[in-house]
Amino acid sequence: MASTVLGDIDFNSSTWKDIFAGEFTDRLGLLTSGAMASVPDALISPDDKGYTVTMPKWDTLTGDADAITSSLTTTVNSLGTSKDIGVWCEREKAWGADQMLKVVAGADPTAEIAKQLWQYVANEVHKQAISTLSGVFSVELATTHSTGNTYSGATIDTAGILAAKQLAGDNQDLLTIALLNSKVYQDAMRDKIITNTLFQTGSEMYRTGRLGEMLGMTPTMTDKLTATASVYPSYFCAAGSMIYKFRNRPVAMNTNANITRVNANGVIADLELYRNSTYAGGQDVLIMRYSAVTHVPGVQYDGSGTSTNPTNAQLATAANWTKVAADDKLIRIVQLNTL
Repeated sequence: MASTVLGDIDFNSSTWKDIFAGEFTDRLGLLTSGAMASVPDALISPDDKGYTVTMPKWDTLTGDADAITSSLTTTVNSLGTSKDIGVWCEREKAWGADQMLKVVAGADPTAEIAKQLWQYVANEVHKQAISTLSGVFSVELATTHSTGNTYSGATIDTAGILAAKQLAGDNQDLLTIALLNSKVYQDAMRDKIITNTLFQTGSEMYRTGRLGEMLGMTPTMTDKLTATASVYPSYFCAAGSMIYKFRNRPVAMNTNANITRVNANGVIADLELYRNSTYAGGQDVLIMRYSAVTHVPGVQYDGSGTSTNPTNAQLATAANWTKVAADDKLIRIVQLNTL
């Protein structure tokens, strides 16, 4: 059959974008669990510019109500706000034709390239989000939202889970998602902390699947939660306790002939094709670039330990984060460290 080259692929076809969106969702455990949600354009515009993004947060209403009397002049309180700042991370990756050869030679190169590239983007955004979690929990949330080293010498158990949930006070009923490394997940299964409840409708029981349940939370496995000195972090959170957003990257008019922007359900990336005729008898190259923010609302990025466009290692650095939430209960994610 005739050979297929990268330039033949329609990156904005419905097939490409459907696979793109599906693979991104499928590979990003934080997103499929509901722990990390895309924010609406009204909060963060996809056309936002600059190195950071400011997200105003409303403070919690406080104070006792006044008793109404004939002499009352009620006190008028203002609704306070705190400034929350996230950071845009610019990323790119290039593949040469030698790396893409097996993909391009397939029967359906459009589907295969979409699958592989968006699995890659999903994994990279996942790593960026985990780095953000590591950074904010290193110091700023280390005492208010983490059990610290209290349970780090033992495997996961009921006492540790409840102690972590209690950090959210009476908001712990909002913590419906548990993010666990596969080793921690299996430990919880072994000790019957995770139970499987059969789906049921009315008086009939349907054996179409099992839904894991762990002390009021739905557990999700992700090995992106790696161990440090044999200690694994687990996170219990409310839906949307983390956020992410992609934005449109400006493209210079005189260089955009071979650049295609793909936007599939808010996941935005630029794909550039070029040919280096002087290298190895000619090399076709595909470059992917994207700009994304991953953030825990209530903990501001201040960049005190780095400059702009931080690496994942810099996102994981405690000195770059400052807690700004006026009420700890506005941060609806807690951490448990175990073996």
